[in-house]
Amino acid sequence: MQTTDRRSHSEAHPGNEKLLNQIKVLERKLFEAEAKCLATEEKYQRIINNVQTVIFQTDAAGRWTFLNSAWTKITRFAISESAGTLFLDYVHPDDREHNQELLKLLIERKKEYCHHEVRYLTKGDGVRWMEVYARLMLNDAGKIIGITGTLNDITEWRLNRELQLERALQLSCKLQLQSDFINDIVSGRTFVDEQAIVFAKSIGLDFSQPLCCCLVTCGYHTEADRKNDEADYRQLLKNRIITVLSDESNCIVWNGRDNIGILYQGGEGGMRLAGRLRDKVRRFYPQLDVIVGVGESKSGPGSVYESYRQAWSAVAAARCKGGSSEGIYHYRDLGLFQLLASIGRKETAQVFIEEKIGKLLDYDREKGTDYLVTLEAILQTSNLKEAAEKLFIHHKTAVFRKRRIEKMLEISVDHFEDRLSLAVAIKLHKLNGPD
Repeated sequence: MQTTDRRSHSEAHPGNEKLLNQIKVLERKLFEAEAKCLATEEKYQRIINNVQTVIFQTDAAGRWTFLNSAWTKITRFAISESAGTLFLDYVHPDDREHNQELLKLLIERKKEYCHHEVRYLTKGDGVRWMEVYARLMLNDAGKIIGITGTLNDITEWRLNRELQLERALQLSCKLQLQSDFINDIVSGRTFVDEQAIVFAKSIGLDFSQPLCCCLVTCGYHTEADRKNDEADYRQLLKNRIITVLSDESNCIVWNGRDNIGILYQGGEGGMRLAGRLRDKVRRFYPQLDVIVGVGESKSGPGSVYESYRQAWSAVAAARCKGGSSEGIYHYRDLGLFQLLASIGRKETAQVFIEEKIGKLLDYDREKGTDYLVTLEAILQTSNLKEAAEKLFIHHKTAVFRKRRIEKMLEISVDHFEDRLSLAVAIKLHKLNGPD
């Protein structure tokens, strides 16, 4: 009788068992990959839905095809009721035309992306300001298949910005009023009468209490920086410094013609205040040299004018110094400059300047020379060798210039009386501001 071989199919064909094992391994890997893919997708969805910014997609006709949960949080419209509807229906009616004009540039490929601010409607007739960022979606053939982008709710930011602008406008109007008022006083155009005293109190200024004036003026460290400075930027910088200094307590800040003025009515001395003012400007604008002139504490109707003139004299004296004049200068420490400053703008001072150094000033102006600088260096040093070193010129050049100056002015720089007269004339010229 014939015996039948009952071995399994796998035993009869050993290669099949190996194939089955490979299939099982592949099935397991496929299952793991699918599970990982699902986990990644869930994680992606969680991220998308936790983002506070609306992420959207539309089709080519402008109908929503994707919105994350931020859409519902911001607009209170459910994603299910918004899907398939036109995005333009949610744009505020007054903004739709402008919005379409911007999107038209995108669709016509005149812009790579669209970035603008627009109002969106919310459920219940509300409105939210949105910052829109949108790009085209293209297929492999380059055909437009929709738009994708983000909507960022900036309603609170715009509200804060509008409040800041309104506050800035109010501060600007207040600054202009008090600046006009104080500038009229220090220039002598306004007499402090009862009406002026009432207005002064409205801006926080009490003439019955002691006050002192500080004047802040700024310049650049280098001549190159000064030459590169544009007039518009200079005024903008001045406005910013005024803003920085305006938060000082017990102070009234005003915009002077050539400087920034501060009237202080507080318990501490003016020098301590001046130090804080200088440090504030330096902290925000380290590229600037800062001069602060300080007047004495005064009270009464003439206090603003008197303390201002003293602070102005202190600044003017600082500018008369050779080299860097950065620092804090109090009127009481000026010495001879107190006298010079008191006569600096009088007609007699102008006559004296013209008589002593007028020819030199005219020559420098016409020829583009700097003989006045040379003369000042000679007066400030004990000999021509030191003067030459200070001016970075050859000793023989200094000798030539000295002789030329003496001949032009018909004086001798070696005589004490002439040296004194010339030095005073130069200081008065600087106090009046060089031409």
